[in-house]
Parts: sequence; C-alpha cells; structure tokens
Amino acid sequence: MIKREASSVNHFLNYLITYFAIAFSGIPFFDENRVARAVFLVVIASIFVFRNRKIDFKIILLIIVFMLIEVMQISIWGGRAFTIITSLSFLIILPYLVHKVVGIKFLKYYLNIIYVYAIISLFFWAASNYIQEFHDFTYTIAALLKPYTPHKITESFILYTYENSMELGLYRNPGPFHEPGAFGVFLVLAIVINYIINKKIMDKKNIIFIIAAATTFSTATYISILVLFLSLNLFMVKKQRLVSIILFALLFIISFNLYKNIDFLGAKIEEQYEEQTEASLTTPTSGRILGARKAIVAISRYPFTGKGLIAFTQSDPSEPDAAGYGWITWVSKIGLPLGIIYILFFYRSLKAYCQLHSTSVKFAIIAFISLLIVLIGQKHFNTIIFFMIFLTSFIYKILPHHRYNKARIGNV
Repeated sequence: MIKREASSVNHFLNYLITYFAIAFSGIPFFDENRVARAVFLVVIASIFVFRNRKIDFKIILLIIVFMLIEVMQISIWGGRAFTIITSLSFLIILPYLVHKVVGIKFLKYYLNIIYVYAIISLFFWAASNYIQEFHDFTYTIAALLKPYTPHKITESFILYTYENSMELGLYRNPGPFHEPGAFGVFLVLAIVINYIINKKIMDKKNIIFIIAAATTFSTATYISILVLFLSLNLFMVKKQRLVSIILFALLFIISFNLYKNIDFLGAKIEEQYEEQTEASLTTPTSGRILGARKAIVAISRYPFTGKGLIAFTQSDPSEPDAAGYGWITWVSKIGLPLGIIYILFFYRSLKAYCQLHSTSVKFAIIAFISLLIVLIGQKHFNTIIFFMIFLTSFIYKILPHHRYNKARIGNV
C-alpha cells in the first residue's frame, strides 16, 4: 500500500515537472520569467539529489563545448561572463535535470498534457468565435496576469491566450502559447509521439490534435501535417498498397487545391516569399524567410563560433546577420559543427523512441522532416522539451531492449 502511494506521488510529481517543462518552453506567463525559471531549476536540482541520480560525463562535455562557444562570442562581441552561467543553467542544465528526474517517459506525460490543453483550447476557441462576450472576457482574464507577465505577449492566462487575428472569418486558436503557430509546433510533436506509441494516425487523441491544429490556421502547421499524412500513406502502409497509392493521389490533389484556393496557404506563402526574398538584408528582421536568409549569412560569416547565443552578442535587427527564429537560426547561434550534431542527435532520439516502441524507423525520418517544417519559423527548437529530445540519444546509448532501458532511463 505504501509503495503504491509512493508510486502515485512520483507519478503526479513527474506530470507536474513535465508540465513546467512545457510551460517554460513557450507559455508566455512562464517563458521569459527568469525568476520562476531559477526557482524551477533549484527545485529540480533538489529532486535530482533526493532521487540519487548520477551525473553523466557527456553532459559535462556538452557544457564545456557550449561554454567555449559563449566565451568566444563574448571575446569577439563583448558581454558579461556572468551571463554564461545563467545561459548554461537554463539552456542545458535545466532540461538535463528534468530528463534525469522524469526519464524518457516524459514524452508520455507530454502527450497527455498537450491532449488536455488541446481539449481546453477547442472549448475556448469555439466559445470565443460564437460568443463575442466570451471572447472579450478572455481578454479581461488575461489582464489580471498582465502585470506579472514579462513576455511581450501579455494576453495569455496560462490556460489559453486571447487572440484577435482571424482567418476565414474565425479567430485563430493559439492554445496556451504566444501565437497559433507556436501551438502548432507542440501539436505536431504530440501527433508524432502518439503515433509512435499507438501506431495509429487517427485514434482519439490524434483526432483531437488534428482538429486543434486545424483551428490554428497556421500555414507551417498545415504543411507539416500534410507531409506527415502523405508520407505515412506512401511509405508506411504495407497492406492494400494500391488503395494507399490512390489515397495518396487524392490527398495530394486535395492539398494542391487547398494551397491554391485558401489565401493563408498559397497566397500567403507566395506573397511572403516574393516580399522577403526581394527585401534587403538591412531590412529589420521580420518573417521566417528573411530570418532564414539572415541566419544563412550568419552561418557563412561565423561557421565555427556562431553568433548571438547570448543576448549581448546578437546583432541589431537591421544587420544582415540578425537571424530570426527557427532551427536554422539555432544553428547560426551555435555554429555549424555543433548545429549539425544537435540536429543529428535530435533525429537519432526520434529513431530510438521508434525502436523502443517497435515502430518502423521509417517513421523517424517522416517525423523529423515534419517537425523541421513546423519549426522553421518558431523559436522552440532549443527550448526545454526539444532540448530533452536531443539529450535522449546524446546522453544514453538506447537499444530496443526494454529491460535494459528501464534500468537506464525509466519506463518508456
């Protein structure tokens, strides 16, 4: 009885820790709150010690490499040495401690938390669209937390974020995150994890995730999910191959028609592409394409040291190397060699998770490409949750033998 109660307490605590890992990865009230993040770090470190976890040599090596990059950047562009400590603490040490405390099963906790958030978001989204007074009320709720929210997006009240932008005559659904595209990132990851675990693309959870993703009206989210579906259908379906090929063709035709006829897909992409490819690199950074162009400039200029890992070393928005958001920007900040290593181990973690759940490793490639698509214009690639995915294969030698891995990294 005592063991069962202890297990329940640990289970609840793991959920709570994973929730805060998500919150500090993108929910505005927590995202840029450095004091709350520091408190979370101290609490996690205490649990790490209490649970008698051991420090891995590889994490020390990773910290040293990042520290050398930050020292080089500060020596070139200036900055305070103290920022290296805070940067390494929040960027590497915090996700590492969370991973060591919760284990690789953090992805299952993540899946269930995002599922609850998706349901909550659909309620708020539907009510906001059909009851104007309710939509206004969500802004009133957000105003109560505004004085305590350091993020520039102050319309969030943790459960949901007030959204005023519309597509097709409907308000977009940002969930609890700073904007709908960010919510799309976490939904796509949830769809990926759910498929790896359950081997079904259209089970109850994924249906909710897909509906929630549809209400974001996020171009990158739509493209990411379409690529996921089309690739699954073409490369993963073994039975009734002819049917799957026909279905693939139908999905492709539907996708093409959506692209041509829905403004926020085809027209928006074409307009942004023309505008941002023709824009001068001295134009203040705005938009994923211009940001990516500037990130490529930064990579070409500083391939080994990177630039902008610490705030003081970042360029002015009007500079040609002032990268925006997205995984390309992350590579520009840490340098090409480390950037390639990060991306490689991120993929290997997806592959390892597929192996642990006896899912074809082909899906790891599909998931990897889909996630890169949705992350191309978002900042989340190096936040706690995504850094933990990278750490999974970087820290552990994961084999598809459950006993071995239960002893090493906890239940999967």
